[in-house]
Amino acid sequence: MALIEEYHSTGNWLFKKRSYIPIILYVLATVYLYHTIHLDLEINLLQSNIIPEVLGNLDLEEINLLQSSIAVKVLEKTLYEICIEQTWWKILCYAISFLGILIRAITIGYTPKSTSGRNTEAGQVAEVLNTKGIYACVRHPLYVGNALMWLGILTYPGDIWLTLLGMAFFWLYYERIMFAEEDFLHTKFGKTYTDWAAITPAFIPNFGKWKSTDLDFSFKNIFKREYSGFLAVSVSMLFIYYWVNFSILHAIYHTTFQKYITTLGDNIENIDLFWGTLVVFSILLTIFVKIIRKTTNWLEVEGR
Repeated sequence: MALIEEYHSTGNWLFKKRSYIPIILYVLATVYLYHTIHLDLEINLLQSNIIPEVLGNLDLEEINLLQSSIAVKVLEKTLYEICIEQTWWKILCYAISFLGILIRAITIGYTPKSTSGRNTEAGQVAEVLNTKGIYACVRHPLYVGNALMWLGILTYPGDIWLTLLGMAFFWLYYERIMFAEEDFLHTKFGKTYTDWAAITPAFIPNFGKWKSTDLDFSFKNIFKREYSGFLAVSVSMLFIYYWVNFSILHAIYHTTFQKYITTLGDNIENIDLFWGTLVVFSILLTIFVKIIRKTTNWLEVEGR
C-alpha cells in the first residue's frame, strides 16, 4: 500500500474512532503519573543524605517517621505543593483548556448544518466548504480547540514530559485525521479547496485573516453541540487532582512503610472547592441542556 493510501485509510479509521482514542491517553497519563511519583520519591530519598550511623541509632518506627517526613517534603516541592494545590496554576491550566473550548464555540457558532460535526459512523461529511469566519484563519479550528483543551489538562500535573508526550500522542493521530479530511475536501471541492488551502494556515491560526460569515452567530447551536466540553475538562482536572494526591499517599506508604500519614489523606477525603465548583456547574449545565433538547425545540436552529 502506498504511503498516501495508508495515511488516507488510517486517517478515516481514526476519524470514526476519534471520540474513543483519547481514552487511551487518559490511561497512559494515569499510569505515567503514578510510576513517576513513586520513582521521584525513591530517587530523592536515596539523595536525602540520611547518615547510616544516624539510622543505626533509631528504631523502625522512628526510621519510618523520618523517611515519611522527608518524603512529604520532597513531594511537596514537586508535584503536590507547587502545582496541583496552587489556585493560580489551576486557573492558568483551566484557562488554556477554556481557550480551546472558546475556539470550538466560535467555530460551531458560525457553521452551517452538515459541517464541523461530531459524526463518526457516517464518516466525512461536508455539504459546503467553510472558508469564512474562523475558517479563514485556520483550516482545522476544531482540532486546534481540542489541542488546547488537552494541553491545559496535561499541563496541570506539572510534569513537562507528560505534557510533551501527551501532545505528541495527540499530534500523531490527529495529523492523519487532518490528512484524510483534506483529501476528502480536495476530492469534493477541487480548485475551490486548493485556492482556500493555499492561503489558510493548517493548524496555527492567523486571526488577522478573519472574514465575515454569511450566517449569524448562534449561541443555541453551541449549547446544543458543545456543552459536553465544559464537563469533560472539569472532570478531567478534578480526576488529576485526586489521582496525584492518591499516588503521592500511596508512594509514601509503600516507600516508608508508614501507616500514620494523614496530611495527604485529608486532601483525598475532602472535596477541592475550585474543581468541585466547576464540576457541579458543568453537571448542572449538562443536565439542563439535555432536558431542553429532549422536551423542547428551543435549541433547534434552521440550517444548523
